[in-house]
Amino acid sequence: SINRDSVFYSWLPLFHDLGLIFGLLLPLMYGSKSYIISPADFAKKPKSWIEHMSHFLVTHTAGSTSGYSIAGLQEYSADLSLISCVYSMIAAEHISYSISQRFLKSVEHIGFNPNALSAAYGLAESTLAVTGNRLNEPLITSSFDAKRLQEGIAIPSDDGRILVASGSALPGTDVFIVNCEGLPLPCQYVGEVAIHGPTVMQGYLGQSMLDNASNLYTGDLGFIYNKQLYITGRKKELLILNGKNIYPEDIEDIVKNHILSLRESTMVCFSVRNHLDLESLVFISELPRHHDLGNLNILAMNISDLISVEISATCYDIVFARQAQIPKTTSGKLQRLKARSLYLNSMLITYYSLLSSHSSSLTSNFEESSLLHWLHNYGQENGEKVIRESRGEIFFSLDSLGSVELKKFIENHTGVKLDDTFIWEYDNVSKLMNYIRNKLS
Repeated sequence: SINRDSVFYSWLPLFHDLGLIFGLLLPLMYGSKSYIISPADFAKKPKSWIEHMSHFLVTHTAGSTSGYSIAGLQEYSADLSLISCVYSMIAAEHISYSISQRFLKSVEHIGFNPNALSAAYGLAESTLAVTGNRLNEPLITSSFDAKRLQEGIAIPSDDGRILVASGSALPGTDVFIVNCEGLPLPCQYVGEVAIHGPTVMQGYLGQSMLDNASNLYTGDLGFIYNKQLYITGRKKELLILNGKNIYPEDIEDIVKNHILSLRESTMVCFSVRNHLDLESLVFISELPRHHDLGNLNILAMNISDLISVEISATCYDIVFARQAQIPKTTSGKLQRLKARSLYLNSMLITYYSLLSSHSSSLTSNFEESSLLHWLHNYGQENGEKVIRESRGEIFFSLDSLGSVELKKFIENHTGVKLDDTFIWEYDNVSKLMNYIRNKLS
């Protein structure tokens, strides 16, 4: 369906495999037009994706699940039109059924053909696509028994976990599922996705990634059902709690679908070793701006109860963090292992932790590193040099907006209220920390 008259659109970075191949190389091959914006521009104005598609009569586009999630939360003017779009790929990370349906609902009134939304699976090591849906057909979805999925087998169920298929193997490519010993598993059994085909790389420089049969083990978990590949998660991110396999995507989707105040929030979960040296669940959610910080304990208990009922697991810790604390890749993928590392090293700016049983905004354990971390982040976010060192002291300078933000940050974390003129009285870190400690003592 691609020809010289096709019009492509992409907001994915060109150093990302899908952004490079779909947004640039593919249209170059066919002599087609391609409109490209930066991920930062899309993040600043999520509506721009759909608005530009309407304006430029885009026929082909692609994005990650997180991109479709953001787009699906927008409201679009009825004078836009997506009638020209014949192919809209959703890929690059776990494909959520609820996100795909929310996106389709948000654009149905402006002529988007639901059959244009097409799932795919690929990775740079296979340059690039591995599976895909047939053109002009709806997403293939199936419901599977959630408990049996945790046990490693996909059994169809009318009221189970709904998964979106990533399509069937492309011509010349073999896709199969293996266990931890690398032995093939039957259809419907969950294991690591392995691939074999002409586009699979030989390995990284100086390091082969293939076995003796030239099979590539992807690190993704999934299963085959009705010749369709279903991805369930990442091998490294799989949670094994009480002998059950639990996918972090499941927990995150459950909370987003049931806790409306966190519907647009970034959240992750992972496991850590507790004081008894057992694997335990940690759930972290960023809080929307202006969220009520007075009801965080109630919100945490609601999430704890919800997770307990839905997946029969208890939470070791539930954390509410400031926005932009949970790390992502440039294409929007959640970096759960990096978030785990930040959590274990106490490097997240948080409002609340269930483990400490009270909001960090009331703790007297406010560290100088927290203040320095905030100042460093603020400077990076706004392109300003906020911190300077002189004569062994760390000074900081902020404009009026920055001083208001810092004042709110300190109040949220310590309960200490600063005068509007504090920026003039406490112009270095040690002065400000001494004032806060005196107020807390």
